[in-house]
Amino acid sequence: MYCRLNHHIWANSILATEQYGFRKGHSTEHATFSLTDNILMVWNKKIHIGGILASDCGNHYVLIDKVKHYGIQESTLNWFKSYPSNRRQRTKLSFNKDLIYYSTLEIVKQGVLQGSVLGLLFFYYIHQ
Repeated sequence: MYCRLNHHIWANSILATEQYGFRKGHSTEHATFSLTDNILMVWNKKIHIGGILASDCGNHYVLIDKVKHYGIQESTLNWFKSYPSNRRQRTKLSFNKDLIYYSTLEIVKQGVLQGSVLGLLFFYYIHQ
């Protein structure tokens, strides 16, 4: 599914030019430079600027609407609807090999699925 979705993204030019993560020839350094450059340009003009930087705030319903908008059709769309459904995750806090704590398992209601192969591609779709 990753290969099919990735091909669809590239074949249909879905990614914005400002999307740096996991694109060939684009790195986090490029993203950092671009962000810093834009902030300094605005700052030099004495204009206020603010930003929200978050990867875990994407709504699953928004994801479904976006993939549908970008041409994903019925059978694959149904798979997308089921993929984030009823997912659970927990946090592990480890101080050393003998002192490990786990939070309770919680249903993931929004955001990309941590540790999933498709997580970043979903993030791209949500934030386009």
